[in-house]
Amino acid sequence: MKLTKAMLSLAACALIFTACKKDEETTPHHNANEVTIEIVRPATDQYIFCNNVNHLEVNIQATEEIHGYEVKLINLADNSLQWEKHAHVHGTNIQILDSTITTTVCDSTNARLDVTVILDHNGNTKTQSQNVLLGEAL
Repeated sequence: MKLTKAMLSLAACALIFTACKKDEETTPHHNANEVTIEIVRPATDQYIFCNNVNHLEVNIQATEEIHGYEVKLINLADNSLQWEKHAHVHGTNIQILDSTITTTVCDSTNARLDVTVILDHNGNTKTQSQNVLLGEAL
């Protein structure tokens, strides 16, 4: 009888330790989200004219819901922020249309448009950049 109790106790301990075994780590869920960022306007190396109306058009497609975006226009001559827009939106297909993109830089210079998609509330992001030019309308 004592042997049976000892065997049952041993089997119960073995079951507890194997049942509580930590699952193998898997790839975080956010990595499965495939995101495509298409900057339609301004086109690569297109001018963003100073003190003028310039149009922004960006299409974002994702396989899973995203949680927002941020767009920045950076003057590469001095790394200064010229314009920005951000929104906390949820969806898998987002279109950004804006006609307020502007700069006060009238001398012809290189710039970069950065579009950052916020994948989740943990701070995971994906960024697409495009070179543009700043300057005065002719």
